[in-house]
Amino acid sequence: SKREPLQYILGYVDFYGLKIKVGKGVLIPRPETELLAEIAIETVKREALSVMRILDLCTGSGCLALALAKEFPAAKVYGTDISKVAIKYAEENARTNRIGNVTFLEGSLFEPIKKLPTIDCPLFTFGLIVSNPPYIKKDDIKNLQLEIKDWEPVEALDGGEDGLDYYRTIIPEAKGYLKREGFLIFEIGAGQSEEVRKIAKDAGFGNISLIKDYAGIERIFVARA
Repeated sequence: SKREPLQYILGYVDFYGLKIKVGKGVLIPRPETELLAEIAIETVKREALSVMRILDLCTGSGCLALALAKEFPAAKVYGTDISKVAIKYAEENARTNRIGNVTFLEGSLFEPIKKLPTIDCPLFTFGLIVSNPPYIKKDDIKNLQLEIKDWEPVEALDGGEDGLDYYRTIIPEAKGYLKREGFLIFEIGAGQSEEVRKIAKDAGFGNISLIKDYAGIERIFVARA
């Protein structure tokens, strides 16, 4: 009756074979993000990448980082998020799913990675960077379903005036953290594909593809360094 999301009431959501705990203060994983996980895993396997390190920006509940860590147990996976609440959920989800090759760090985007000892995590170190960043236009949030706008964290939704703020920040900086021939894979909002493609091209990414979701919307952005 209060329009609380069912996932918050149950306390968890199934995600790519994992049981992910969620609650007030953390974004609920969607099928589109499962598609992102699937595309990332397929990309690594198809390209026969030697992925020793993976970075998940805006990790939230940790669902994406954990799906990748489980699929590639030899990889070292990092997940960053500015939300202390989200990091607590992510760490608990790692324990619940018995996944040990992942480290969650509190802070904005690449900032926690910069603070790591260089010997542990030097630049140009990631074979794969993934992210499901906030991408809803600020003025559109008030029009979302009550289950979303009244319950889920606004900071996990708000992508700025045009929804592209995080892509403008992440994409150029990602160049300095990707190995040669590494991949950058994002979830993007409906109608944002051309703008995000342009941001990536301006940042020096040339090999770009866009993959449609189950509704036929260009939802997954893939670029190769």
